[in-house]
Amino acid sequence: GPYHPLHINIYGVMAQLLILNQKYEDATYLYKASLRCCMRIIGPNHIQTGEVHMDYARLQLTKANVVSNTSKGLK
Repeated sequence: GPYHPLHINIYGVMAQLLILNQKYEDATYLYKASLRCCMRIIGPNHIQTGEVHMDYARLQLTKANVVSNTSKGLK
């Protein structure tokens, strides 16, 4: 099913590939799905849940930097 523990890792790997291709919104969706799996299966205090939160936060920073650079005319 959609809440198998392996999905946490698979979603993360797929999100990283999407980030490399600058598909940030698709990667966001996958990180959110990964977080839902974490919260449902292993709980909010598990180290892997923290790692997914950190990956998601890095993505948000990347998105913010892209928007900032684009507004400044940089790429």
